Amino acid sequence: MPIAVVADGDPRSLTTNSGVARGVFDALAASLGRQHVFPIDGSLGPALRLLAMSAAAMRNPAHVRAQYRFGPETSRLRSIARDRAISRLRIAPHVLHVRNVYRPSRCPYTAFIDSTTAQKASEWTDWPGHATDVSRRIELERAYYASASVVLTAGHDAAESLHSDYGLGRDQVEVVGAGLSGLPDLHPRITRPGLRILFVGREFDRKGGPPLLEAIGRLRGRNVDVRLDVVGPAKDEVLSRSGVVNHGWVSDSKRLFRLYSEADVFCLPALHEPYGRVVLEAMSYGIPCLVSTTGELPRLVEHGVRGLQVSPGSADELERSLEWLTDHPDDRAAMGRAARAYVEDFTWDAVARRILEAWDRRGIRDGSDAPPRTAHMGPKRRTL
Repeated sequence: MPIAVVADGDPRSLTTNSGVARGVFDALAASLGRQHVFPIDGSLGPALRLLAMSAAAMRNPAHVRAQYRFGPETSRLRSIARDRAISRLRIAPHVLHVRNVYRPSRCPYTAFIDSTTAQKASEWTDWPGHATDVSRRIELERAYYASASVVLTAGHDAAESLHSDYGLGRDQVEVVGAGLSGLPDLHPRITRPGLRILFVGREFDRKGGPPLLEAIGRLRGRNVDVRLDVVGPAKDEVLSRSGVVNHGWVSDSKRLFRLYSEADVFCLPALHEPYGRVVLEAMSYGIPCLVSTTGELPRLVEHGVRGLQVSPGSADELERSLEWLTDHPDDRAAMGRAARAYVEDFTWDAVARRILEAWDRRGIRDGSDAPPRTAHMGPKRRTL
């Protein structure tokens, strides 16, 4: 059975879907043979992009960007781009959608997601999608998921949302995790006084940047020796803080390796984080992690074993946890070793194996899977 991997961009590119599409594509190609796995760029070309922007402007002039990203018209046009690209293959593949929301495909398909709209709407107060018709997007998602041969999720919270918010049965959903492209070679860490903290994220506020800055300011105000390195776009307020270095977005792998290697702790106190693959990357460097208790993060970072956990948005808990980590270097080192050992099995090959097993249980690879189910209404749990 040929497999078409669809993403919002070239699935072979590391810049598409934060590298998730490439990890899945390469691992499936290695398992099945590249002649059986086809990349499908489902992003909008110039003409479709113009149509989507025009529709967004007409539907909600005050929030054009949010409407463009999350509105139903973009989903419809993205599906048209997908169908055109698949038709050029001149075969009938099984389609694997990596993230995003599409209209049901004419070919049997699998959806691989990291979160649902219901999760974002209920857990993330400042989600830009609140400016759109959230209920309509959920209904589109419900039809999309219900017609899939199977819905795969990276984490367990998304799977629970599919059951409780979208009415999918347990047999329609499988958790397959996420992976790393490889494990870095580790070098002995230099022991130095104080605590060097690393934060990596494209969305500073959502990833918990503001309460982290507040905690850093309090600690330095009490002469606790802490320094924060920020990788990713951040607001001007970050640049002016004492003890905070904003590196911007770092694309140079050697420079990023150095930042991870020099960090004593990785911090991701996110307000909303469906999975947190960047935490896996940090743990691969043997760094203990300080994370919030949202999404998959508390499963990845067992409290007191591979790092520490705090409540989302709590500067008080961040302050106490960072001070404890400063005062306990031996415990930090032990957590870092446990973190590295934990992620050694988090590979894209393992994810691909779970995907293939999910397909084999449903007869997808031998072509015996049933036609897509008809979309249906399911129970709702969250109040939007």
